[in-house]
Amino acid sequence: MSETSMINAVYVSLVDPQNRDAWSGSAYWAARGLKNAGFNLEFIGPLANQHQLFTRIKGRVINHLGWNYSPYGETLVLKSFARQVECELRNKVGSVIISCGRPHLAYLNTQLPYIFFDDGSTPAMNRDFPGMAHLWPSNLRSLYYAERRILERCLYACYASEWAASGAIKYYGDSIKGKVKVIPWGANMEVTRTRTEVDSIIQKRGSAQCRLLFVGIDWIRKGGVMAVAVAEHLHRQGISVQIDIVGCKPEGVFPPFVKIHGYISKQTPEGARFIDQLYREAHFFIMPSESEPYGIVYVEAASYGLPAVGKDCAGPATIIQNGRNGYKFSNESPPSVYADKLEEIWRDRAAYESLCRSSFQEYESRLNWKTFGEAIYDLVKERV
Repeated sequence: MSETSMINAVYVSLVDPQNRDAWSGSAYWAARGLKNAGFNLEFIGPLANQHQLFTRIKGRVINHLGWNYSPYGETLVLKSFARQVECELRNKVGSVIISCGRPHLAYLNTQLPYIFFDDGSTPAMNRDFPGMAHLWPSNLRSLYYAERRILERCLYACYASEWAASGAIKYYGDSIKGKVKVIPWGANMEVTRTRTEVDSIIQKRGSAQCRLLFVGIDWIRKGGVMAVAVAEHLHRQGISVQIDIVGCKPEGVFPPFVKIHGYISKQTPEGARFIDQLYREAHFFIMPSESEPYGIVYVEAASYGLPAVGKDCAGPATIIQNGRNGYKFSNESPPSVYADKLEEIWRDRAAYESLCRSSFQEYESRLNWKTFGEAIYDLVKERV
């Protein structure tokens, strides 16, 4: 990247954009992708909720009444975010603002053009995500109003999935259609694997036992019960199976082929090595989430040439392409349907290895932060 092609930009994020743990690392890895694409970034963030006591008390009262609540639906909170950004902008140099997330943009007073990326739009989240459903009516109206303000003023609104983008367009109208883009996100880990290395990983996966991998903290929402049920069906169908559960420790008694590891941090050398080993040795990644704004773990699976299995909903519907990097199933599909498809692929080694190779190709072509950064760069270069 030549020096003359660099674009000076201010990168704004609610969370610390240089913290690999914040927002599952997405703010950090997105910034890495933007830098590699040709942006010279100056950072603003994290931002503080300066009315936390007020929103905590109000939230508890509203929750007690049987409604959900979001502090981002409070105008005074959004205005305080905007003032913090404005104060920091005085000491920053850039021709454009690139925003990780959007709440802090609603009342931002600046002459700089801005573009944001996010994993969900308010209409889509309100319809499909448990924590955003049944919101206190005035709270929901404020969220819609804030997002409409942002969409009217931004250069581009870059959502990670078709689900989020189509939800915004359907609710706010065709007037914003031209500025809404779908740009998938990458893996929140260092990926240096080549096709040759991935081919080697695939070849080393044995055929004596079918290994499934589940990675998720929220056991119920992430579909842990369904994942184990699929493994049980495979077991009854005569397939030697093991499912590794990472991220949580669900209560109950499980069959011997269910291995529960609990939470493992990728930020420790030991944790990173163990998770790396699980991705390398697994034959399928399975996480049939009930609701999932995006699903970075499906992307991380693809980076290992590991086919993913999930539900045809929200973010996973964009990430998982049937027959390319896994399979997605309807909400009504029982565990037996999942198991039948996995058995079909498992018993045909050539078909399985082909699916693994195309999974990595999906990662290389569209599910990575390099492609994300380049897409944002091209959009900004056209307008700034």
